[in-house]
Amino acid sequence: MKKILALDGRTGGGALLRDALALSASLGVPFRVQRFRAGEPKPGLLREHLAAIRAFSSLCGGKAEGAVMGSEEFLFEPGEIQSQSLRLTLGVAGSAAELLQSLVLPLALGTSGTSVALSVTGATYSPGAVPGEFLTLTLGPSLQKAGWPVAFEQVRRGFPAPGAGEVRARVSGNFSPEPLELVRRGEIVSVRARVVLKGLDPGIADREARVVSELLGPSFGVDESSVIRDRASGSEGVGNAVVIEAETETGTAVFSSAGTVRTSAESVAEAAAREALRFLHGMVPVTPGLAERLLVPLALGAGGVFRTTRPTARTRAAADVIRLFTGNAVGMEKDADGAWTVRVNGVRSGPEEEKTTNWKE
Repeated sequence: MKKILALDGRTGGGALLRDALALSASLGVPFRVQRFRAGEPKPGLLREHLAAIRAFSSLCGGKAEGAVMGSEEFLFEPGEIQSQSLRLTLGVAGSAAELLQSLVLPLALGTSGTSVALSVTGATYSPGAVPGEFLTLTLGPSLQKAGWPVAFEQVRRGFPAPGAGEVRARVSGNFSPEPLELVRRGEIVSVRARVVLKGLDPGIADREARVVSELLGPSFGVDESSVIRDRASGSEGVGNAVVIEAETETGTAVFSSAGTVRTSAESVAEAAAREALRFLHGMVPVTPGLAERLLVPLALGAGGVFRTTRPTARTRAAADVIRLFTGNAVGMEKDADGAWTVRVNGVRSGPEEEKTTNWKE
């Protein structure tokens, strides 16, 4: 009987859960979560967390014991990964893009060279989550450089509502892990901005476009007329989002912000634009959002090294989960120029240099 790992769930929330599920299903290691979201206004498992557990159970024939609404402790035991195409529905719970990028990892490891598709129906624009564009333009190309035979597609955009949006991943061929190196950003090639609006006053898009152009225009040539107004035809739900794409010599970074009931149009636009500005005025190739989502794929592959800004709490939590499941270190060290170098030891790379997570500032 395999040892059951114990995971402290007090911090990390849905991201921590998805990382643990991806590692568990990929490595065949069961884990028990304790004190999940303890201390939160609504502690324990919520609908989006239960949806993620059900999705991974479908993917690998896993069993979840004690996984009910509000539970702070539960056990997940993975089974054998099913090499077959799957279509999963989130409803209004959680982000389709966030779930898909975690699910595709064990699927790619279990396909044995066959071609399969994995589709998740749900919101592609959610507050605090990456949009579908992040998968297709940023994460997908990075995974491919690391040898993952994965391609993402945003089939339909949508805001939280039943059947709102859809993102899809296709796995074709064998996983051929390669160490990933992202240490140089290169020059800016272009900056593009889009306002996505569904079921709301068109004037909101104009207000958001105005803020984006005021912040990005002086230095990066984004004027109000160049900001695309996208009415998200064919999608479901009601909402608004601002998406900014910054193409560089080495890749494309995506920044976004989705509106909420109590958030003004100007605040939504400013959040996305200021995040983009921090990247555009710096020289690191990896954004905080990409750093958070690269650690687990690199840990399951041949590892890698990249430069980013100060690691977020989510990045550090991912490093802790990786160490729990693999015993391997994630090194994080502040460089002389203020940027950070992150080194990930992969389970399919050579012998790791050290077994303790190393953070130096």
